[in-house]
Amino acid sequence: MVLRRIGAYIIDIIIVFMVVTVVGGFFPRDRELENDLSSRITEMIQIGSVSDEDLDEIASTTYEISKKEVGFSIISIIIFYLYFAVLPVYNNGKTLGKMVTKTRIKSSAGDNLSLWQTSVRGMFIYQYLFDLISVILIVILSKSAYLNITSPLSNIQSILLIVCLLSIIFNNGIGLHDVCGKTVVVLDAEDEEETNASKWKGKKSETTKKSTINSDRIKNHTKRKGE
Repeated sequence: MVLRRIGAYIIDIIIVFMVVTVVGGFFPRDRELENDLSSRITEMIQIGSVSDEDLDEIASTTYEISKKEVGFSIISIIIFYLYFAVLPVYNNGKTLGKMVTKTRIKSSAGDNLSLWQTSVRGMFIYQYLFDLISVILIVILSKSAYLNITSPLSNIQSILLIVCLLSIIFNNGIGLHDVCGKTVVVLDAEDEEETNASKWKGKKSETTKKSTINSDRIKNHTKRKGE
């Protein structure tokens, strides 16, 4: 189950980023600033050292890019929310990644999966709420205030993501976001039936084999007794 969940996560992230990239082509982008930021980061990696001035410059450039791309950021958040929160509610608990890995989300209470549950679990693992907060802050705050607040906010995002992924690995496939959203991820019904059928077939074969062995033993014992 852990490998299925990780596989579904990777597939879903790739799909959503592809959609976001395509949609982003319809929005004005400051390619000059983006290329400048990319070049600066590449240069620092090649040099192998980062100064405080470099970090301040990167933060400032990132702010300028984010400020100019608020519309694109909002659309990206909407896409993430529709895919990870709305789609599972109306698709039997499945995203495309979960369809591929034959898993689905269900309410841990056994009732119908609700939009509130998928929204809460998505807030932790996919973090669109944090992204929305960042967009709001960049609109209402000055550069210095925004950078001071978003720095710890980014750290919280990273920590939450790591905790969610590690909890899946080390907590029997149950993530922090599952607990908070009161959901569980299970095998899809069809796949579960196949698994159960395979187990039943294996047990039946083993039982038949044991019966055959016992029958042979009885025949041999009877034969020896007759002799």
